[in-house]
Amino acid sequence: MRKFCILVVEDHAVTRKNIGRVLQLEGFDVLAAATGKEALTLFTPDVNLVLTDVLMPEIEGGELITRLRQVAPHIPIIVMTAMGTGELWKDMQRCGATDFIVKPLDLSSLVARIRTLLPAENAEN
Repeated sequence: MRKFCILVVEDHAVTRKNIGRVLQLEGFDVLAAATGKEALTLFTPDVNLVLTDVLMPEIEGGELITRLRQVAPHIPIIVMTAMGTGELWKDMQRCGATDFIVKPLDLSSLVARIRTLLPAENAEN
């Protein structure tokens, strides 16, 4: 069975750790970054999906998505934010976001959404 790697980008440490813990329990490998800048240094071709906050220090979500799209145009990117406005979602789509989820997160719903964006887990590498 293929093991997927998810890059979690969240500036709030407790939220980042909670998401990472749940994803690991669900069988995913997890890389965690506190800033967009750190996420760019951690990103490798092994990352299968990015889960990112919008408002972060150094590099905000929109810029991070734009930069990731330059090196990984087809990777799913889920934006998570407490500021769930339609206009913000449109802005993130223009940057290249695949999906949008509003905080506070329902972690079981988040896992289900992640699974719908990844190829079938029994697929060959």
